[in-house]
Amino acid sequence: MTSESNSFRPVNIEFLAKVEGDSFDIFLQSNSETFVKFASTDPKHQEKVLRLLDEGEIEQEFYIREEDLFKYYHYATQSLRSVMNIPNVPIETKTKKIYEVSQGAMKEFFSCNASSKILESTEEVMDMKEDCLSTADAGFACISQITSKDYYTHTHGVNVDLYCMTFGAKVGLPKDDVKQLKFERMIHDVGKSKIDTALINKNGKLNDEEFEQKNLIRLWA
Repeated sequence: MTSESNSFRPVNIEFLAKVEGDSFDIFLQSNSETFVKFASTDPKHQEKVLRLLDEGEIEQEFYIREEDLFKYYHYATQSLRSVMNIPNVPIETKTKKIYEVSQGAMKEFFSCNASSKILESTEEVMDMKEDCLSTADAGFACISQITSKDYYTHTHGVNVDLYCMTFGAKVGLPKDDVKQLKFERMIHDVGKSKIDTALINKNGKLNDEEFEQKNLIRLWA
């Protein structure tokens, strides 16, 4: 049992089903500050989690330690890959799942000061996103329904990414050009992470100092 609430992150436990990778401890939140270990890395405990998933018995929200996020996103990526390989899953469902994983990773990077390795872990997710948008007629209307309408920096980044890649697919850009578009948008987010969030979200006109500070995004990227 531990009370270090800032070091725990909520996760979608369904991503652990039928996917291989390095295991990690899984926790339940007993109150606002205390987390209780639900399953350790012991194979028997991990098998218990998989059994409960198969039986549809898991309804609680689960958490992992912050240092295990990279492992978690490996599971999420492999789980997405298995969904992408199922022909009869609707394109909207595939795109929505990819969006959820991308948004979660970007939230960790911007809002929770997670390691930049989190962005590395989403590289394959972005490749799947590209395949999804280039091989099916998703359309901007579909993307508009999927994307969140809040104004958090991490959400904006994922939304712009989806629209850029959809645009690239629609105008018939070569895959290498779409990848370049994707890469440039990502490094822009890395530069953006160095800027005070209050400045990024400021309403109204920027003063000269703020304007110069915001222009540093490109330099840092």
